[in-house]
Amino acid sequence: IQSDFRAADRIARIVSEGTGNFIVLNKRGVHFLYEGSYPPDAAVWGPVPGEYTSQPDLVVNPYDNGLRYNVNTFFERLLIDPAILEHTFILYTSDHGQTLFENHVSWLHCNNTPQEATVPLFLIGRGLNPPDGSYAASHANILPTLLDLMDFPAEERLHPYAPSLLSADASGAVDRFFFDGILRLI
Repeated sequence: IQSDFRAADRIARIVSEGTGNFIVLNKRGVHFLYEGSYPPDAAVWGPVPGEYTSQPDLVVNPYDNGLRYNVNTFFERLLIDPAILEHTFILYTSDHGQTLFENHVSWLHCNNTPQEATVPLFLIGRGLNPPDGSYAASHANILPTLLDLMDFPAEERLHPYAPSLLSADASGAVDRFFFDGILRLI
């Protein structure tokens, strides 16, 4: 549980001591069994299901507890001094969502449901103008956003990319697709 928080402490120290850092962190995050992702006294929602697959309506309780504890504590420690946002941008996402055994599925992820493809993606920092709330961002927006943040000239980019989160709006929205584990287009 503590590895993400130790990483947040270390990153906060690095960015408070200087600029010019490009840091990528692959957090542990929240994993099944979800109640192992937070201490018992951090639980807000309950009860925890006795049997996950037969009680999907309760699975959201430990999952949300884990997210609340992991994400909130991570950012509380990373942003212990909010002044770091004067010279730092933080792009946060996840690799996949979870089914939470809803809709009679028997797996958590690595298949082809919309829940598995829907993940958080946000950018925080000084002077940002967020995209229109109706813009459905995706992982395809990460590279162009990073290029824009590094002031990499658009004319030197070898390929056309999805819009940067710094310039995206609903008019540039396109249908989003993903491939499942056997390369079926979803």
